[in-house]
Amino acid sequence: MDDQSLNLAPERLQHLVDEAGIKRRDFIKNSGLILGSAFIASAMAPNILLAKLQHRDSIDKKLKLYNRHTGESLDVVFCTPEGYCTKGLDAIDKLMRDHRRNIKVPMDIKLIEGLYKLSLLLGRNLPIEVVCGFRTYFTNKQIRAVGESYHMKGQAVDIRIQGIQTAHLQKAAKLVKIGGVGYYPRAKFVHMDTGDIRFW
Repeated sequence: MDDQSLNLAPERLQHLVDEAGIKRRDFIKNSGLILGSAFIASAMAPNILLAKLQHRDSIDKKLKLYNRHTGESLDVVFCTPEGYCTKGLDAIDKLMRDHRRNIKVPMDIKLIEGLYKLSLLLGRNLPIEVVCGFRTYFTNKQIRAVGESYHMKGQAVDIRIQGIQTAHLQKAAKLVKIGGVGYYPRAKFVHMDTGDIRFW
């Protein structure tokens, strides 16, 4: 167990308190989305898939990420059966920082869990490519984004995965059901946030 997981920063503790269903056991137990996925169920019998997910409840949660702007890559454990790992979460925050300003914030735990769930759904051992994570007010203005964005709260990420069509990625992101999902086929990325569930 990473003993740093017992010493979470106040901002991170607030995330853990505020977000419902963040415990690993509840997170997977309450997740009915896997069995409803046609493109996953076609490759694996539901009872076998369920057994695999239950097994994952007792192992480390890991994310593979790649930042297309900075070239940084990450293969990190962010949670063990004993709890969240500050070291791993901090590494994710750094990779998802506003690279233009070199500023990071604690990314929403629910978002990180959503990316992990997405990786399980897709069943591919490929890094999730981060197109955009956290954005400062100045960066948001610079790229002419309209209004306040979940990116500015550390509650959104734009992603791609090499070898997976954007349309398939969008469908999988919808099944995760953590919030909003935006589909941008021309730019070839999918937006995920932890706001209200909505699609565009």
